[in-house]
Amino acid sequence: MDGRDSKQFVLNLTAEHLFTIYVLPGRWNMVTRFEEPVEMIGHFTRGKVQPCRFRWHGRVYHITSVSSQWENREGAYPLFHYVVRTREEDVYEIHFNTSDLTWTLDFHYSEGG
Repeated sequence: MDGRDSKQFVLNLTAEHLFTIYVLPGRWNMVTRFEEPVEMIGHFTRGKVQPCRFRWHGRVYHITSVSSQWENREGAYPLFHYVVRTREEDVYEIHFNTSDLTWTLDFHYSEGG
């Protein structure tokens, strides 16, 4: 990222992002932005979505827990955001867009070197 992209990234952080980063201090100090589509398998029950696993770049990631979730809107359509942990202990932020029924991997939280 160049300086301009980095500044834009900081300006676009929401309260949910800041909470997510705050609860992962020390260990998770690198955030990588992707905004790439993923294939998701999830449970849809009583109006709620529970992500179970996703495929990204040909690899399947099994979700072991959801540490936070929230909803915001893009026009008339809600976006459902999730911070998930995988079997490999990786942490990702993903969202479900109800306008086109797609899933997107937004961020990967990792240990910095």
